[in-house]
Amino acid sequence: MHEHQGRYSVFFDALLDAPHESIYAIIADPARWPQLSKIVTASEVVGELPGDRRKVSVTFQDCILIFCQTIHKHEALRTSPNGNINTLAIPEQSDFSYAHEHWQISAEDQHTRILYRAEMTPSFYVPPLVGAYILKAKIRSLLLQVTANLETLAGP
Repeated sequence: MHEHQGRYSVFFDALLDAPHESIYAIIADPARWPQLSKIVTASEVVGELPGDRRKVSVTFQDCILIFCQTIHKHEALRTSPNGNINTLAIPEQSDFSYAHEHWQISAEDQHTRILYRAEMTPSFYVPPLVGAYILKAKIRSLLLQVTANLETLAGP
């Protein structure tokens, strides 16, 4: 993970022991996102958008020491049969001025390869130095939790 002037960039590459069709089906279904991480408290499709996209509402809640924060994001979700899943935040309805995520899910022998890239600029206050470090640690922990839960949910 890299941070530059308040924009966070993330790249993640994982090889999971589960069928790629199952992994893709879970990630492509916003109703299942709360199963992937304890910080995703709600996620649902709330409408259709032009260009074969769905509008998704996601709520995150997490605590650092005694400080808890609820974060909302509305985003445009586009899935494609080739294993690509893309989201783009709708800034005026989100706690992010910019957020773009790209998942590439593909079969690799009996496994599933997930390539994940994201760039995000939170609209909420992230304290300099310590805040950026904590946010990086939280995102890393979240991605590890998501992949472990995906593997369990998708099963061999």
